[in-house]
Amino acid sequence: MKRLLITALVAMVFSSCADNTQEEKNLLNDILKVHDKVMGKDEILMKNQSHLDSLLKSKLKDTAEKVNIKAIELKLVAAEAAMENWMTKFQPNKTGNSHDKVMKK
Repeated sequence: MKRLLITALVAMVFSSCADNTQEEKNLLNDILKVHDKVMGKDEILMKNQSHLDSLLKSKLKDTAEKVNIKAIELKLVAAEAAMENWMTKFQPNKTGNSHDKVMKK
C-alpha cells in the first residue's frame, strides 16, 4: 500500500497543472482512491488473520508450517500497524500551507 501511495504522490508531482489548487485536489483524490481500495480489503484481512490464528491453535505436526504461518501473521500485523500509523498522521486539511509543502506531505 505504501508503494501505491508513493506512486500516486510521484505521479501528481510530475504531472503539470497550471492551477495549484486543482493539482492539490487531484492529489488528495488519488490518495483517497488508494485508501478506499485498501480499506475495501480490510474484511478479507481480518478473515485471513482469524484463519491463521485458528491454524496456529490447531495441532499442526509440521513445525516449519507453523513457523511460516507465524511469519505471515506477523507481516499482516505489521501492515495493519503501518496503515494505522499512516491514518493517524494523514491530515487532508492543508489550509495555510504552501503548495510545495502540501505536495510533499
